[in-house]
Formats: sequence, structure tokens, C-alpha cells
Amino acid sequence: MMKRIALILMAVALVTPAFAQVQNITVGGDLAVTGLYRNNFGIGTLADVSSNWLMSQIKVWLKAQVTDDISVVASIINEKDWGTEVLKTPPLANEITLNEAYVSLKNLMIPGMSLTAGRQEFVIADGLVASSQIYRPALYPVLLGAPDLGWQKAVEALKVGYENETVAVNVIKSKLYDNPFAAWIPIPLKDVDMYVADVAFNLGMFKLEPYATLVKANLGIDLWTYALLVKVSPIEGLAISGEYAMQNGDLGDIATVDFEGKAFNLGVDYAFAGGMKPRVSVGYALFSGQDAGADISAWIPVAPAGTADRLGKIATAVVGPLGEGVLSGGVKAFRAGVGVNPTEKMGVDLKLFYLLSDEATTDDIGTEADLGLKYDLAKDVSVGLDLGYLWTGDFFGAADNAWQAIASLKVSF
Repeated sequence: MMKRIALILMAVALVTPAFAQVQNITVGGDLAVTGLYRNNFGIGTLADVSSNWLMSQIKVWLKAQVTDDISVVASIINEKDWGTEVLKTPPLANEITLNEAYVSLKNLMIPGMSLTAGRQEFVIADGLVASSQIYRPALYPVLLGAPDLGWQKAVEALKVGYENETVAVNVIKSKLYDNPFAAWIPIPLKDVDMYVADVAFNLGMFKLEPYATLVKANLGIDLWTYALLVKVSPIEGLAISGEYAMQNGDLGDIATVDFEGKAFNLGVDYAFAGGMKPRVSVGYALFSGQDAGADISAWIPVAPAGTADRLGKIATAVVGPLGEGVLSGGVKAFRAGVGVNPTEKMGVDLKLFYLLSDEATTDDIGTEADLGLKYDLAKDVSVGLDLGYLWTGDFFGAADNAWQAIASLKVSF
């Protein structure tokens, strides 16, 4: 026991000078317990199968302000479906995972220049094309019954930026996949990297953001995406945004085939003045599908964020990912929403989506309604209820409709 105490005192003595060099340390986090009921989420394959379960999530983050211009951020996450403790194989363990771990250097060499290095979160423009988030459920780092509700949204990246009052420039290299055995095992499974160049102009009521991404994969695959986001706020409460993206590049050594996908998102939001904060929104999104040509005309998702806001929560979880499987024919999505705060502590939002296939002959994917209610029990404690229903169209033949009910309790600390 005395030996153990001596070791602890020695460790404290070693770390005390390090803490003395830090100006400020902030610790916080979020905890959520969620109950889910989902019916017919296997449309066309697992007809009318229902599932219900509980899930818990906790995220703890720490920020150390070393100097005015240097900070270090780290966060860990545990996400698990209740009753899965027996699944202790590493891919299924639902153990604590590292979400963020990066250092941020500001005013590097010149005022406004910055460097962020390490595992970090980011979203480019409105997230139509690129972010740090994991889009495909099969690649989520832990086994969850609802990976679409997961909190892990960070990736290893280097980000160099410059910002002043009118312009912000960011250049990013992120590691989407790393094969550590490439040097010893001659298999065609090399690194998959994403490069981003983003320039955002703030011109008062106008905001322009052109950007480009490049995904380099094994066997010489190069997927380029060029995009432009335009935002206009002509009057108070009104926001109009449009984001357009087009892809090119080729499959390299695999085939003489080019990428030609296109995506577009338009949104109009208006928040009325008043104590109940009424709000309305309309929008349209297009993701091109595969036509009869030899080239890849289907939109290939890079690393998007906010897809559920464009397609609906159920459609995103059930019929995605875009460009694959049943959605290789693309999607045209019309949306409308209304919201109000009946009381200071309560918010209610209703969103409707109408989905069509871009290329399929039988094009009616379905209509979705999502109702969300949130009530603040205290400053950092809230409960929520999400109800959703997807009326499937003739695209799915005689498949039954899908629906979900999600209740949650969330605490921030």
C-alpha cells in the first residue's frame, strides 16, 4: 500500500508543472438515454419487422487553454444498446472510444492564420458534400441498432486556415481509411484520403462559399467534387440558400469510366417575430441517379452532414445511402416544415418530405412526416419525443409503411 501511495504522489509531482503551464481547463459533456420503437425499417427485405430497445450515450470533453492562441481539445464517447455487455469482441464491444483529440494554434506566423491538427469535427458549407461525419452506417465505429443517431462525428485531419472580417479560407487533409498493412501485404487496399479547399466570403446580406473536394482511393480512383454555396438574407428573419455540386474524375485502373454525378439543395426559411417564435421552411434537393450511359452519372456521397434534414429521418435510415442499392437511381426530395414554441420551454416542429427517384421508371419512393417535440425541464435538462411515418410509394411495390417513435432524456453538464 505504501508503495502504491508513493507512486501516486510521484505521478502528481510529475504532472503538476504541466498543469501550471495551462491558463484554463474546461470540462463538460452530454448524457442521453433514448428509447426507440422502429417498425418495418427493413423495407422490401424484412417486411413488417419491429424492434424496440433502449440506448445510452455519454460524451465527456476537456479543453485546455495553454495560451491565448494555443488550445488542446479531447473528448471520449460511450454509446451502447442496453443489454449488449456480452458482445465483447472488439468490433462489437460498444466500449469507450476517442472522438476528438486535436491541438489548435491561432495567429500562426500572421494574424488570422490557424492550424488544427488531430482528430476533429468539421462541416464544409451546409454539409451537402463534405464533413468529418460517418455517412454509411456499416462504417460506424461501434455496433448500434440506430447508427443514424450516433454522436461520433470526428476524423483524423490537418486543417490550415486563414480568416478575417470578409473571408475565411480552409485547406484540409483528412484520413477516411488507413491500411497499415499496405507495406507488407500486396492487396489493393490502400489509404483513402479526402482533400478539401474551401473559401467563404461574408459580404453582408450575401455569403458565397466555393469549395472543392478530392477523394483518392486505391487503384488510382480520383473523385473530384466542385461546389458553390450561396446564401442571401434580404430581410430580418428570412434566409435563402442554394448549394450546387458536380463530380468528375475516374475509376483509375479499374475501368475507363468517369464520375458525372450532380447534387443540388435549395432552402427558404422564415422566422416570424413574436413570443411563440413561429417559423416556416420549404426546400428541394436533387441527387442524380444512374442513367443508361457507361459513365457514373449517379451522385456518389463523399462525407455529407445533415442528410436527414433533406430526405427525412426515416428515409435516411431506411433507404440510404445515396448512390447505392435502391438509391442508385437518385432522389428528388421536396420538403416543407412549420414550427412553434407554445411556451418558453417547449418547441414543436413538423416536417414533410415527398421523395421521387431521379431515374427509375417507378419513381414514387414515398412521403414522410416527422414530428418533433422538445421540453426543457431545466437549463441543461430536456426531454424529447420524435414521431415519424413513411408512406412507401410504388417504388417499393407492396412493401409496408415504416414508422418510428423515439423518446429521449438529455443532460448537458
